[in-house]
Amino acid sequence: MGSEQSKNRKSVTFAQWIKRSQVARRAMSNYLIEHGAPKENPFFWVQRFPEPVPTDYNGKNMPDGQEMYIALYNGKAGIYSRQDVEDYEMQIKKRFEI
Repeated sequence: MGSEQSKNRKSVTFAQWIKRSQVARRAMSNYLIEHGAPKENPFFWVQRFPEPVPTDYNGKNMPDGQEMYIALYNGKAGIYSRQDVEDYEMQIKKRFEI
């Protein structure tokens, strides 16, 4: 019985994992690499893990050597890295150049 329960818990947790965005799954994977397994129940950890948001560099120091774009995130224009634009499937307005 224990082995069957374990399989069910893993499959339910995996199903919860799949429901999350690709960006959230990547952030969770990075967290696990850096910090190891969470102390709480894995299902609830996956469920409660905060959804990452892209960094809007408008008014902030821009990272060196990255392509930056003016793009829309949740209907609001900002200045984002190419990686964030791709990860969050933003609508690009134009490439940002200083």
